[in-house]
Amino acid sequence: MYEMKTVVKKKKFHYKGSVESGLEIYFGKELKSKVEVNSFQLENLLDYYKNTIAVIGTSRTTPPQGSIGSWLINNVTKQAIASYIIPILIKEGYVRLVDNSKVEFIGSKTNGIKLS
Repeated sequence: MYEMKTVVKKKKFHYKGSVESGLEIYFGKELKSKVEVNSFQLENLLDYYKNTIAVIGTSRTTPPQGSIGSWLINNVTKQAIASYIIPILIKEGYVRLVDNSKVEFIGSKTNGIKLS
């Protein structure tokens, strides 16, 4: 199990798995909330945003249209999970942080190496 922090509010969460195998993400008070995201859903997310810069969209109720948060709500779960997915994608090298509200989808895995 890995321990991570969200990008913006630096809240702790844990996860098991990987983008390639699927994820179990544990968050919230005492990490009692859990969401599963399978590898097919993650692959679709990466394909949808491939080679783009996208707004993260961490709002729990109204993420901006076109944001990753909006995509996740419409395609994966009604729970707002962009805050957890983005740090995992950064760690695994699929995206890099542009600023606290946007990420760049790199298009190929870099194992977390920062590209310049």
